[in-house]
Parts: sequence; structure tokens; C-alpha cells
Amino acid sequence: MQPHPDNFERLDIEIPEYTGDSHPFSKGQNPQFYRVIKDPAEGRTLRTTFFEKNLVGLYWALGRPVPYAFRTRDGTVRSLDAGCVQFLFNRRPPEVEYVRDPDEYIIAVKPLEPLLERFQEDYRSAIAPYSRLAKILALPFDVDSPVDERRRVISEQVRRDGAVAFRRDISHAWGTRCAISGVRISQVLDAAHIFPYFGAATNDLRNGIMLKSDLHILFDAHLLSLEYVSGALRVRASKRLRDSPYSKYHDKAIDLPHDLSHQPAPDAVRKHFEEFQQMESKEQT
Repeated sequence: MQPHPDNFERLDIEIPEYTGDSHPFSKGQNPQFYRVIKDPAEGRTLRTTFFEKNLVGLYWALGRPVPYAFRTRDGTVRSLDAGCVQFLFNRRPPEVEYVRDPDEYIIAVKPLEPLLERFQEDYRSAIAPYSRLAKILALPFDVDSPVDERRRVISEQVRRDGAVAFRRDISHAWGTRCAISGVRISQVLDAAHIFPYFGAATNDLRNGIMLKSDLHILFDAHLLSLEYVSGALRVRASKRLRDSPYSKYHDKAIDLPHDLSHQPAPDAVRKHFEEFQQMESKEQT
């Protein structure tokens, strides 16, 4: 079954106007989704250049593949032009990768290195229309080069600055419920860091998620993780949990907070999932 408009992600953006005949980000309440786009051409026109630049800018702002269809700030449904997408896919080497749902429909598009490199020098211009979104989604620290700002007390235990405020904010954002299990008993809920606590900067709302205490332990041990799949945040359970009650959570879609600024940051989720995958690989060797 094709994705339904009621489930389209809402992004805090407006797509720039295009002065040509047909805008490459189509409007329409019920866009057509494809398993296969039958167009063997490889196009390079002003229209495809406009499309490429905005696709890359959106990808940089979101930090993840661009949804094939979404709603803009005012609720308008926009979708990627199928022809433009396929033109990029037909290039050699391909300049985009498709993300598919379980029914094999294309639900998101990921720009690849050849396309990203072409706009690297034009980064500011490409991301400019989506700078508001990028600012909302940005973390105040770099997950790939973190600075450990923790202070150690005499006992050598790490003092968690802002722990009370962090728990309060995470609890509010997630409605005092476990994001994975849905449990609402506050006494067994933890405000979990997605990227480990490295000082006050990592106490960011978008670096947290509410978890039941046992799930928190598994998450910190990278036996559970998260992965964004075209806007949906899905649970990933380790193969080591296959014969446990926790295996039922694998591939579960998490109900995200409505406010985009309260949702887990793609960079933090990506980093945790990468470490989860590394742990899984070690188990297989």
C-alpha cells in the first residue's frame, strides 16, 4: 500500500520558487509513489540543477535522506519530481540512493558523494533556504569529535550537571512514557542520553529519549538502538536478544514528539546506530 498523506512528515520549510515551466518539487495532495521509475534518461538542465541543489540543501539540513513526499510549513504537500530523481539515479556512478518501505515503494532519497561533492563549495547557498530547519535540528556538540566537559569530584565520580532539568525536559517532551514500550510509570522511567553524557552541552533535549530502566541498560550497552527510516524512528534489536522478550521491539516505529525540536537528532541517532552495528559485526566474527 502506498504511503498515505496523513502520515507525511511536516518540515518547517518552504521550497524556493522556480521560474521555469514546471517546479521539480511537485504540489498535490496525493502524490504518486513508485517502486520503479521507468525513465532511462540522464538529464542535465537548469531544472535538474535547481532540483539537485535543493535536494542537497535539504539533506544537509535534515541530516538524513529527504522524504519523497512531505508537508511544508503551511501544510502544503510537496513531492520530489520522479523524473529528476531518476535522472540522478541513472548517472554513472549513481548520484542518489533510494530508501524503500516494506512494500518496496520509494519513500526517501539520499544524495551520494558525487552529488554532495559538486555542491560542497556552494554549501552556504544550498542550505540557506533551509537554515531555520538546520538550526532547529542542530546539536550544540559534534558527535564525531566530542569534547568531554565533565568535571570530576574528589570521589572520581562524574557529576552530571543539569541532570534534574534534563529529566524534567525529556519527561515533558515524551509525555512521561517510555518511547519503546509505552510504559507510563514514572518510577521506572529514565531520561536516557542517545550520545553519552559528556557535559552540559550533551544535556540537549534532542540528545535524549525516555526509556524504561531495563531498556535504558540495553540501549547503553548497544543491544538496542534506533534508526531513522524516511522520518520514522525505528527500534533495532541485537541478534543477541533474538530469544528474549525484547526481540518483539525490533523494527517497531516510535511515536515521536509532535514538536520537531523535541525529536531525537539524526546525528546522535546515527552515531549510536553505527556503534550498535560495530558491536553486531564483532559478534559475528
